Amino acid sequence: MPSLFLHLIVIFFSCVFAAIGVQQNQRKGYKTMKINAGYILSFLLVAIFLASRTYLGRDWDNYYRIFSSVYQQEFEFGESRELGFLLLVRLLNSLGLEFHSFISITAILTTVLFYMAFRKQYALLPIAIFFFFVGQEYSMVINTIRQGIAVFCFLNALNYIEDEKRPFLKYMVFILIGALFHYSILVFIPFYWVAKIKFNPYVLYGVCAALFAFCFFFLMDIYGDVLLAIPKYSGYIGDDHVFADNSTFGLGAILLLTLRIVPLFFYQPVVKRYPQSRKYFILYALGISIYYSFYKFLLITRFTFYLQFCELFVFSFLILYWWHSKNVFTKVFTIGYLGLTLFNFIYLFKDFLEDQLVRNNFSIMFMDFTFR
Repeated sequence: MPSLFLHLIVIFFSCVFAAIGVQQNQRKGYKTMKINAGYILSFLLVAIFLASRTYLGRDWDNYYRIFSSVYQQEFEFGESRELGFLLLVRLLNSLGLEFHSFISITAILTTVLFYMAFRKQYALLPIAIFFFFVGQEYSMVINTIRQGIAVFCFLNALNYIEDEKRPFLKYMVFILIGALFHYSILVFIPFYWVAKIKFNPYVLYGVCAALFAFCFFFLMDIYGDVLLAIPKYSGYIGDDHVFADNSTFGLGAILLLTLRIVPLFFYQPVVKRYPQSRKYFILYALGISIYYSFYKFLLITRFTFYLQFCELFVFSFLILYWWHSKNVFTKVFTIGYLGLTLFNFIYLFKDFLEDQLVRNNFSIMFMDFTFR
């Protein structure tokens, strides 16, 4: 289908331009990302792709409702503390701009934070862009919009937990910026210390298994009771904001689960070669343990995105580790793993559109498409 072809073109060229940017920085010996032509082209392609979409994103109508009647919504000063979101909506309304200006600005903010998150690990960016689109990050970003900003603020915060000077202060700066758009990020303040724990692989796997079992067998039973106690969510009990009745483990879901578990088997060798990857492995492992315990419970799985998005680093470190191996079989396996991941994206693309489209007619990159 034409929209899939467009997605593949954007994925390819945004990765290629980012790779050119990496090479330019590496030739000059930079330790952190420096802006150059390759990065600019890659950034513009991704930002325009996200910003130009219409009717793509499950929460599109909800944000349109908030944007168009902001004074009648629960998102009011004094009612909500997400001041960055409120100020942005009020500013755009006061300027008489249309709803798409909100989509464009949030898309650009998200893309800026995405690229900034790889400032210290810029060699990973081309691989991360690939996984951003073929993994779950792209669909989450276009769906929950302002939470996507908060999630990438969290990834930026993780950059600083190993700094020598004022690491907690730098960490908190990004946490508080994220809270201006979605204060669910505040739950993750303690992960400043969690990410520093030096688990050996067997202890980590044991913690993940215990966490999965505890959540699955004990916490699911009290899920509804907790929601009933929260006025904001009590009215949602029984609808698709809270519980995904149609969520099943089909071929695509099983393949995705397999692809996501593979990196955990390489935790020890990857961390040995790239010590900076440890925090991402730990948070990612904890995140998917909770996610697959509650995969039908949407409110909980949305919280786990903060941890699951660490897969952008985990997968990228893993591919880098495999590719630098002198073993030819490992290189072939790397290509196969990337190919299988891309196949999974293509295989599930129709389901992605069915889930994310709010109209049959939509557009991306200023091109119109019809979903049948």
